[in-house]
Amino acid sequence: MRPRSVARAFTRLRVRVALLLIAGVAFQAVGFEALITSLTRRWLVNELESRSRALAVQLAERSEMPLVVGDSLQLALETRSVRNESDVIALGVYTEGGRRVAGWAATQELKAELERGPEAGTATQVASRMPEALEVTAPIRGHSLEWSGHAREARELFGMGADGMAPAGAPTIGMVRVIASTRRVEESVNTASRLGLLVLLAALALGLVAFAALIGVVVRPLREAGDLAREIALGNLERRLPVESDDELGHLAESMNTMAAALNAARLEASGEAQRLRTATEAVVAIAREARLTHEPVEVFQLVAPQVRRVTGCEGVALAVPGKESGTLELAHLDPPSPWAVLREHEVLDREIVFRIDSVDTFTRVALEADDSELARALRADGYRAALLVPLTLETGPPALLILAAREANAFPSREAEIVTGLATHLSSALRSARLNESLEHAIAELDRTRDYLVQSGMLRVAGEMASGVAHEFNNILGAVLGRAQLLRGQLERGEIEPAQVLGALEIIERVAQDGGETVRRLRLFGKTGEEAVVEPVDVDAVLRDAMEFTRPRWSNEALAAGLSIAIELDSGPGLWVNARPYELREVFTNLILNSADAMPSGGAIRLSAREQNGRVLASVEDDGLGMNDETRDRMFEPFFTTKGESGTGLGMSVAYGIVQRHGGQIAVSSQPGRGTRVEVSLPVTSARPVQAPARRAPAPPAATGPMEVLVIDDEDAVRDLLA
Repeated sequence: MRPRSVARAFTRLRVRVALLLIAGVAFQAVGFEALITSLTRRWLVNELESRSRALAVQLAERSEMPLVVGDSLQLALETRSVRNESDVIALGVYTEGGRRVAGWAATQELKAELERGPEAGTATQVASRMPEALEVTAPIRGHSLEWSGHAREARELFGMGADGMAPAGAPTIGMVRVIASTRRVEESVNTASRLGLLVLLAALALGLVAFAALIGVVVRPLREAGDLAREIALGNLERRLPVESDDELGHLAESMNTMAAALNAARLEASGEAQRLRTATEAVVAIAREARLTHEPVEVFQLVAPQVRRVTGCEGVALAVPGKESGTLELAHLDPPSPWAVLREHEVLDREIVFRIDSVDTFTRVALEADDSELARALRADGYRAALLVPLTLETGPPALLILAAREANAFPSREAEIVTGLATHLSSALRSARLNESLEHAIAELDRTRDYLVQSGMLRVAGEMASGVAHEFNNILGAVLGRAQLLRGQLERGEIEPAQVLGALEIIERVAQDGGETVRRLRLFGKTGEEAVVEPVDVDAVLRDAMEFTRPRWSNEALAAGLSIAIELDSGPGLWVNARPYELREVFTNLILNSADAMPSGGAIRLSAREQNGRVLASVEDDGLGMNDETRDRMFEPFFTTKGESGTGLGMSVAYGIVQRHGGQIAVSSQPGRGTRVEVSLPVTSARPVQAPARRAPAPPAATGPMEVLVIDDEDAVRDLLA
């Protein structure tokens, strides 16, 4: 047999129990054998010692008289009379002095032992010299002759020993020594041991036979239980063990059957749970895949409702959203389409439902048979027996409500309700997104209105500044024209005028009139609106020059009138093109120049510069005025923030910031108190250029005709007379 087969055999329960039983029985057999042998030897030795002692006592009584009278022949006869006693191998009669006077021995060794006398050593020493011999001694006591005869008769009559009848204080006159062989005792012990061993072997054989029968009864149910366990491991949970008894094995079979039934039920439950989980997972994936494409509540509801019905098996799904009236819910969408359960779209639910969902944070399962709300009565009337209310939390106001209705009374267990709650989050997100979009659109519209208002306010401010400057400029122009006209008139009246003086005065009047026309042109350019102007290539250098001229009355004329000196330096050149609305850029730099002028109450210098760097045009306005601290600089773009008191609107810089942002630009400010302020505007460069208008050809001269009349119409008499 192979070692592996032997090792496998020792792992079997039957073999291990058999080996254990055999080892136990063998151990008990050895112990029993040793006990039987010991007890048998002790009993036989005691029996041999008792017989030998009785023989020694009897011989001592018969040897009393011959020893007293010194009758050696009688002593020899007495000793020979016990020679045929079994197991006696030596016998000796000794005097009080230890001299052997009679006796015999079976061997020379025993004879030598008798010659040593009874005082030759202790019993242990004698046993060591004769290991298979047992020595017994009996004293010979002396008695009076008169008493001795009667005493012997009494002893022979009652069978008593000498010690029992001898009077107290009888002297010891000798000793009888009997040596018996223990060989027959050992043979008897060995025979008894072999018989005991045979009995034990027979008992062991019978025990093995009984064990074989018992082990079959015990192991068979265990083997069947093991087979059942293996089949359970392989997935066969339908097999059961037969219960044949009410003992531990029967209880084991019942336990195994109970375990198999529980595992089968658990497998069925796990299978159902896995199927439900698979369905829920497919529903989540389907909704997530489609919900990415839309955020409209109606479209998300059309995605969620079929999947919710698939997961729960319900027959109807409805979505109620907060109504127009505060604290109400209105049915917005139904699946299947309305009407179902006498419910219709835009129908307002009773306030009890609103109060019920507003007081909880999770789903509520409603047994319609025991509920008395209007919704429950409506659903119950159409055959529904259970409903699930899932609140959908919104940002503000009462939550929306997802309603599920089923005709099964035990519908919507907790695990399905939790899945529905998870799926309903898509509806919550869609409703919140719709509200946010609505709020965002409203906010954007409000921002547009605010921006228009701010732009208009800024334009009005700049227009007011320009109106003041233009009025001052026109006053200067008109003053120059009027002064020259009055001077010419006085000279003509006195006859003191020369033609050269007339021509000089007329040149001055003509140049002043041209400056007035340029002022009007700049004013018309500033007045163009967004509807009239579109994004076009604009030269930043020209914009800076126009802004400088627009603001000249402020930083030049008004400053000089106030006794101040404000100078403007321009470091720029043509060809810095950007895409912009010209009037909006002029407004930005006009505001910046006016702010710089306001920041220099003691006069100073304003430096304008523009250059191209890394694909952008950098235009800056820098002054050496009062400057700003960090707090003012951080807030300077806030609408309505101003440091000018009632004379300022707080809109100029916020409007400028908005214009720059709309043009894809950036605006940066650096300032320190007492060291002036620098504002830099960065705009992307464009390669486009303005479209040149085609040159107009001069019209052909008219053919010669007769006299003609020209009609001149104007609302100003002076202009009409001049043109005529």
